[in-house]
Amino acid sequence: MKRFLSLLLCIAALVPIPVVAQESEEIRSPLALGDLFTQAPTIGMGFEGTTKTVVRTQLVDEFDADYYNQKRYPLSITGLGFGAVPWISLSWDGLSFLTAVHYDRAGLAGFLPDYHSFGNNTFWGGDLVVSSELNFEVGPLSLSEKIYFDPYAPDMLEDTALEFSSGNVAARINTLARWDSTTPYFIMNGWFMNHELADLWFSIDKVFGIGKIEVGGSDPRYLRHVSLFWREDWTEYWSDVVMFIQPPVFPSGNRILGLAEAFMTGATGARIMDFNVMLMATSWKLGPVVLHTSADIPLVALDDLREWFQSNNLIVSAEYDLEGVGTFDVGWDIGIGYRDAYYFDGTATYYADYGRGQLGNNKFWLDAELSMVDALDLLVGVDFTLRAYRDVDQGTGAGTAADPIIDDYSTAWIANVGVEGIWDLGTALKGLALEFGAYLNLVGGKTYDSVNGGAQTFDQWVTATYDPANFFVMGNMTEQAYLNNPFGMASEYDGIAPLTAYLKASYGLNDAWSFHVANWFELNGNELSSTDAYFASAPQDAIGYYSVNSLELGAAYREGQALFEFAVGWITQVGLPSPEDLGYTDAVAQAGGFSTAKDIYLEEGPFITFPLVFSATVSIEL
Repeated sequence: MKRFLSLLLCIAALVPIPVVAQESEEIRSPLALGDLFTQAPTIGMGFEGTTKTVVRTQLVDEFDADYYNQKRYPLSITGLGFGAVPWISLSWDGLSFLTAVHYDRAGLAGFLPDYHSFGNNTFWGGDLVVSSELNFEVGPLSLSEKIYFDPYAPDMLEDTALEFSSGNVAARINTLARWDSTTPYFIMNGWFMNHELADLWFSIDKVFGIGKIEVGGSDPRYLRHVSLFWREDWTEYWSDVVMFIQPPVFPSGNRILGLAEAFMTGATGARIMDFNVMLMATSWKLGPVVLHTSADIPLVALDDLREWFQSNNLIVSAEYDLEGVGTFDVGWDIGIGYRDAYYFDGTATYYADYGRGQLGNNKFWLDAELSMVDALDLLVGVDFTLRAYRDVDQGTGAGTAADPIIDDYSTAWIANVGVEGIWDLGTALKGLALEFGAYLNLVGGKTYDSVNGGAQTFDQWVTATYDPANFFVMGNMTEQAYLNNPFGMASEYDGIAPLTAYLKASYGLNDAWSFHVANWFELNGNELSSTDAYFASAPQDAIGYYSVNSLELGAAYREGQALFEFAVGWITQVGLPSPEDLGYTDAVAQAGGFSTAKDIYLEEGPFITFPLVFSATVSIEL
């Protein structure tokens, strides 16, 4: 690959490349090799820097002195961060070199470079990275060659990209490589002349005047509205105080299932190509409607075309812009199930009318980003999943050739409904803004006996398993909540909390002072079970779920290049059973060395020992 790129550079530098002129394109004179000796380069130098001091608490899990109950304590974190990026550049017409030294003590400044799509501070081995970059443009071609040296690994990493763009046609190839004392290259799944092939695509725009076709690629193509709170870097928390709260993004963690967006998975996702499949995306503009398709085209033989349609390889959607109202999109992530009339498992069992794989898994969505109210960005929508499953409590047959097993299949459903808003209320009170989000998850279609078998209903199983003399079964321990539970068993649905709500108000008093208050709530976000050690001395063990609420108050003051930030947060558990529900008495408490029932209840429960957390930060831009 090195020899190939070097040869390409030499040819491009020595031989002027003819380009067909177009009215909309500026023709750049190609750089010849002699220009490096006869033309003085433009020299650039610069420095970016910041220093940051952080004192904050971070919640961690620890065991108490008796080592039977896991508790959460705030761990104080104090850090002095310093980030600096001195750089120098040389540039000619169409050719430039840039070298920079990236230093970020304690990773607080975010000054280390990104490597492809692997992030910055979380990727490198230490606090120092040296980078060199070459960019070369001639006619429709552009070449980027980036080299990174990580002295803590030690690693030498390369990121090379070659792009072509002329008229309605564009193409790109991007490769990665890594050298160190033990691993000569990335050990991944695609190779091109000893380099990892990170991205390769080709596109044609204005097909028949209305369409665009793109083949290949590795980045996700978003076919739904992106959440208003979505950030590309998931390491950027919206709060430095409540450290475990990330920007809310519609209820499902897997975004193709959530309301905010569904993306074409591409070849494998957002980072590295997979040579077993090829992405093909199309867009067709028909007046106010834009039709989108995305498909993973297999490059290996398929045993059955029905398998391809069953495996969610095709997404179709339509986008409509209604002037004065907003933009709407509707789509279908196709997962059509199928059955075989006859199937033999290769050992001794025969089936008839056999459902293949995961059967059907169809996902539909409808979103609207509304603009009817001035200064209000509003996103509402719903997605609905229909997912087939085998009812283990039904079915006939002995599994022989004469009497094959015929399974019974049913359909489960999952619905996510949400609304998000960002509202600038400056007309009512200068500097006031509001953010809010509410996300509802509903499930149904499965029953306890249909997924576990046997004659017991859910209520019968609860009564038989949790004797009322020894257990307190909470009211939220319903059949669907249990089947959706991501804690005690593999969820039969997606394991998403039934309700998540977020509200934040911010106020800028003037150019110096700003304030905010934020609240985050998750319904049934945690579990109480017979296997945890909470409420160990209670006569009755709690079975069910409880919620978590997090409140934050913050202020910031800016003076010149200095920024002072302070915030406090309070985390509380909501919906826990009372001491009386669990049978705590003063006698039980005194037998355990406590004074009252409330004392032992607070000690043994899943409470955060110090629920008040804080953060103070001083940043100075250099």
